[in-house]
Amino acid sequence: MGHRPRLEPQRFALDKSLAKPSLPPIAPAVLESSLRQPEQTRTVTNNFVRRALLKAGNAVVSIDTKRSVQQDVPDLDIFAFFFGGVPPRDRGPAKTQTQVVQARGSGFCVDPSGVVLTNAHVVSDVDVITITFPSGEEHTARVISEDPLVDLAVLQLEMKSKAKQLPTVQLGCSEHVSVGDWAIAVGNPLGLNNTVTLGIVSNLERSTGEAGWDWACHKFIQTDAAINQGNSGGPLLDENGKCIGMITARVQFAEAIGFAVPVDTLRSSLPAMLKGRQAPHAYLGVRMKTLTKELCIQRNADPAFGCLVADTKGVLVEGIMPGSPAATAGIKKGDVIIRARRSSASSADVGTTRMEDVQKVIQQMLPKDKVTVTIRRGPKEERSVVVTVGDAKEIKQRQQEIKQAELEKALPGSGRMFIIN
Repeated sequence: MGHRPRLEPQRFALDKSLAKPSLPPIAPAVLESSLRQPEQTRTVTNNFVRRALLKAGNAVVSIDTKRSVQQDVPDLDIFAFFFGGVPPRDRGPAKTQTQVVQARGSGFCVDPSGVVLTNAHVVSDVDVITITFPSGEEHTARVISEDPLVDLAVLQLEMKSKAKQLPTVQLGCSEHVSVGDWAIAVGNPLGLNNTVTLGIVSNLERSTGEAGWDWACHKFIQTDAAINQGNSGGPLLDENGKCIGMITARVQFAEAIGFAVPVDTLRSSLPAMLKGRQAPHAYLGVRMKTLTKELCIQRNADPAFGCLVADTKGVLVEGIMPGSPAATAGIKKGDVIIRARRSSASSADVGTTRMEDVQKVIQQMLPKDKVTVTIRRGPKEERSVVVTVGDAKEIKQRQQEIKQAELEKALPGSGRMFIIN
């Protein structure tokens, strides 16, 4: 039998060379020089972002809102339950308590007298509005007018001194904006006041019209500037510090995909809203989709759709709002719109092959205008109906008459978009 070696516990010795780090000595004179306030050695360039903020930054405000809501609270007394009281399920009805809900958004001042623009969803149905400027100056505000379809609200600050002149943001022109232009977002995301992010204009063709309702066809400016909750209502600036849009939404669960309402859309609504009225918007009351061969096959194979589609070109009516002008005129689900034009228009009668064509016609009209709609019903029947378009303010009154889920598809920020508050 071979000799088995005896195992001794291994001992580790600390290498003395590693015990203390070897650092180069610092001469007292060098240390003393490092601790002194350094001279200005960095060259400060007055870049376009700084210049834009010098023009507009002081006019971007934080908007704090409070709203009282009634909430049912269970009548629970946990101590009474454990000490022989009545179980919670056997108690009486829940108590109604008033809760104060607070929220925050952004806005910007456009007139020295204290006119502030923001998103309608930031101040809708609130009780108290407090405006704070970057300087720390605070004012309460009241809503002059709201336009939910454009998602715009006009506020008036309640100022003690009428002579005080407030900083303002100059409105630019979104018509001349191009993809690739600089975009500067300013606002109060997540309560972080006066936050500035930089990006570019990513796209100019995004629209709320994808949901298919005739009245909901407003363009968005897409940007990759960082947008977060609390940015709503803040300005999107160009490199000259002029407002080219109002930040309103971003794609949920995505990065660097935000949206702003073009400033030209805001400008068209402002004249009426500054007088306390809502800008007029026409509506027909149909939900549509551009017909394709694939869509025709899909709808005809779906028993839930309820009717056969004989065409493969045109605009398919997929739904009618109850009580709407379209319903009153006799337009039905399953009809195919092949032409739509204003009855007073002198232009040539052009065929309608896309949903966007119908939306554009309605968007250019005013309530009580007449539109001639030519439809095809079934394989042979073709008819023209004259419809008097309604006022889009009626849509809110009809919310309870249609499925809430369907209506939400037509509102800004819905579907794949997420309205930021």
